[in-house]
Amino acid sequence: MAVDTAHVCPDCQVALESLDVRERTVTEVVPARVKKGVYQLTRRRCPQCRRVYAAQAPGVKKRTGFIIGRTTVRFPQTTALPSANCDAW
Repeated sequence: MAVDTAHVCPDCQVALESLDVRERTVTEVVPARVKKGVYQLTRRRCPQCRRVYAAQAPGVKKRTGFIIGRTTVRFPQTTALPSANCDAW
């Protein structure tokens, strides 16, 4: 599934140059089922300020979950993950 980013720099109002397309694999852990999809996220750069803008996968917050290689594993907010008890050490 392709996801595009803006075509104009929000800071400079200049047309962005196309850079590349990067794939992001997203695995959602949903009670009783797992849903996996691959998005092709475009990236563009402003020729004036040189900032790079990347499209975001729909419904995925930036840097949620943890990353294994190029795969982001995301848990719903209702999922409780065990945490290490520092006092036990």
